Amino acid sequence: MSKLKEYKEISIEEIKEVDEFRTFIPENNMYDKIKEDIAKNGIKVPLIVNQNYELINGYTRLKIAKELGVKKVPVAVYETTDRDDEYDLLVSTNLTQRQLTDFLPALKGEGSPHRFGITSLI
Repeated sequence: MSKLKEYKEISIEEIKEVDEFRTFIPENNMYDKIKEDIAKNGIKVPLIVNQNYELINGYTRLKIAKELGVKKVPVAVYETTDRDDEYDLLVSTNLTQRQLTDFLPALKGEGSPHRFGITSLI
């Protein structure tokens, strides 16, 4: 089970993107609004990374930060044991975000989580 280790700010270059996590959650349909908000107010919700700074959640925010030339971003660093643990963290952090509507079919067995053995959410 993942455990929150710390909140901190790190260089954007330290973050490692993980292809399987990036494609796990649908594209954000509010991209322009989020970009405008980040440009005006900065990143308010920390990106979620594991202890190796592999990005678990926050791909839209990271992409926007790069586009805006942001050098450092806030992160929540979680200690995780394996990819299953990280997928559980990814799913749980997205349940309260804008992807919920698009993600529900997958939670009902019609998509990605079951491909990775995540079956205990319902």
